[in-house]
Amino acid sequence: MRKTKEDAAVTKKALLDSAYELFYDHGFENTTLAQIAEHAGLTRGAVYWHFKDKSEILNELIITFMDEQISYRYLQNPEAGESVYDCLLKFYRRPPEIRKKMFFINRIYALLGLYPEYEPLANKVKEHKRFLYNQIQELLQNAVENGHCELRGSSYTVATTIFMVLETIHLYDSYHISEKELTVDDLERILRLLIVEK
Repeated sequence: MRKTKEDAAVTKKALLDSAYELFYDHGFENTTLAQIAEHAGLTRGAVYWHFKDKSEILNELIITFMDEQISYRYLQNPEAGESVYDCLLKFYRRPPEIRKKMFFINRIYALLGLYPEYEPLANKVKEHKRFLYNQIQELLQNAVENGHCELRGSSYTVATTIFMVLETIHLYDSYHISEKELTVDDLERILRLLIVEK
């Protein structure tokens, strides 16, 4: 019986989902195509039908995840009655699965830098991160220029610190560095150390 395009799409998604779980739990280098197929309940032939190798799977995962981020990575300027804190906290409140995928991209980025064949993908990740950093800087600059707040340090220092905090909160929680996960209230307290609202 011939498979339809819909069947092929379902199979491909199952393989990508399986690869993501295994890469996340065991690492890219410790996962084989046979494990991906078995975890998805499929054959190795199904893997090779859709992907030429493991690198192609990783490439598609990263591109897909970054595309998913687009609707979540925008930091809007404050609306009426909103503060800079509100904007940054709203951004932080992205769905947990989106934050988990960003953590995965951050973890895999170190691997990408080791291999020249991943340079185009590493550059896309870098561009994605630069976009977020620039948005944080722009948000702070607009808030200061409009007299809404003052920064405890240069805009570069404050923007860099906020970027690093947003990028590493999931890392902190995922590694269970403390028994207590960081909450939105914790993040607001951190932001108030850097930004003074007027």
